[in-house]
Amino acid sequence: MQRPPRLEPPIGPSLRHEGEELSAAARRLVLELDHGVLPVQGPPSAGKTYMGARMICELVRAGKKVGVTAVSQKSSTTS
Repeated sequence: MQRPPRLEPPIGPSLRHEGEELSAAARRLVLELDHGVLPVQGPPSAGKTYMGARMICELVRAGKKVGVTAVSQKSSTTS
Protein backbone atom coordinates (compact mmCIF):
# COMPACT_ATOMS: atom_id res chain seq x y z
CA MET A 1 0.00 0.00 0.00
CA GLN A 2 3.10 2.20 0.16
CA ARG A 3 1.97 4.01 3.30
CA PRO A 4 4.26 4.76 6.23
CA PRO A 5 3.61 2.86 9.47
CA ARG A 6 1.10 4.37 11.92
CA LEU A 7 3.14 5.82 14.75
CA GLU A 8 2.25 7.42 18.06
CA PRO A 9 3.12 10.23 18.14
CA PRO A 10 2.95 10.78 14.35
CA ILE A 11 6.20 11.92 12.76
CA GLY A 12 7.14 13.77 9.60
CA PRO A 13 8.05 12.33 6.21
CA SER A 14 11.35 10.79 7.33
CA LEU A 15 11.27 7.77 9.63
CA ARG A 16 14.96 8.16 10.57
CA HIS A 17 16.39 11.07 12.51
CA GLU A 18 19.39 12.75 10.96
CA GLY A 19 22.53 10.73 11.70
CA GLU A 20 20.52 7.84 13.22
CA GLU A 21 21.72 4.34 12.39
CA LEU A 22 19.19 2.15 10.60
CA SER A 23 19.07 -0.44 13.40
CA ALA A 24 18.57 2.28 16.04
CA ALA A 25 15.72 3.76 14.01
CA ALA A 26 14.05 0.36 13.68
CA ARG A 27 14.31 -0.29 17.43
CA ARG A 28 12.86 3.15 18.18
CA LEU A 29 10.09 2.94 15.59
CA VAL A 30 8.87 -0.49 16.66
CA LEU A 31 8.14 0.94 20.12
CA GLU A 32 6.15 3.82 18.55
CA LEU A 33 3.82 1.66 16.43
CA ASP A 34 0.12 2.48 16.84
CA HIS A 35 -1.57 -0.90 16.20
CA GLY A 36 0.40 -1.28 12.99
CA VAL A 37 3.26 -3.22 11.51
CA LEU A 38 6.80 -2.38 10.50
CA PRO A 39 7.81 -4.71 7.66
CA VAL A 40 11.51 -5.44 7.19
CA GLN A 41 12.46 -6.21 3.62
CA GLY A 42 15.73 -6.66 1.79
CA PRO A 43 17.97 -8.98 -0.18
CA PRO A 44 19.55 -12.11 1.31
CA SER A 45 22.25 -11.39 3.92
CA ALA A 46 21.10 -7.78 4.42
CA GLY A 47 20.63 -8.27 8.18
CA LYS A 48 16.84 -8.65 8.31
CA THR A 49 16.92 -11.46 10.87
CA TYR A 50 19.45 -9.62 13.05
CA MET A 51 17.44 -6.39 12.95
CA GLY A 52 14.18 -8.24 13.60
CA ALA A 53 15.69 -9.95 16.63
CA ARG A 54 16.87 -6.61 18.04
CA MET A 55 13.38 -5.15 17.49
CA ILE A 56 11.76 -8.13 19.24
CA CYS A 57 14.12 -7.72 22.21
CA GLU A 58 13.11 -4.04 22.51
CA LEU A 59 9.42 -4.97 22.48
CA VAL A 60 9.86 -7.72 25.09
CA ARG A 61 11.83 -5.37 27.34
CA ALA A 62 8.95 -2.90 27.05
CA GLY A 63 6.46 -5.61 28.11
CA LYS A 64 4.79 -5.84 24.68
CA LYS A 65 3.31 -8.94 23.08
CA VAL A 66 5.19 -10.14 20.02
CA GLY A 67 3.98 -12.22 17.09
CA VAL A 68 6.41 -13.38 14.41
CA THR A 69 5.69 -14.68 10.94
CA ALA A 70 7.88 -15.36 7.92
CA VAL A 71 7.59 -16.59 4.39
CA SER A 72 10.13 -19.11 3.21
CA GLN A 73 11.85 -18.72 -0.14
CA LYS A 74 12.31 -22.47 -0.40
CA SER A 75 9.98 -24.35 -2.67
CA SER A 76 8.97 -27.90 -2.04
CA THR A 77 8.64 -30.50 -4.73
CA THR A 78 6.98 -33.86 -4.51
CA SER A 79 7.78 -36.88 -6.60
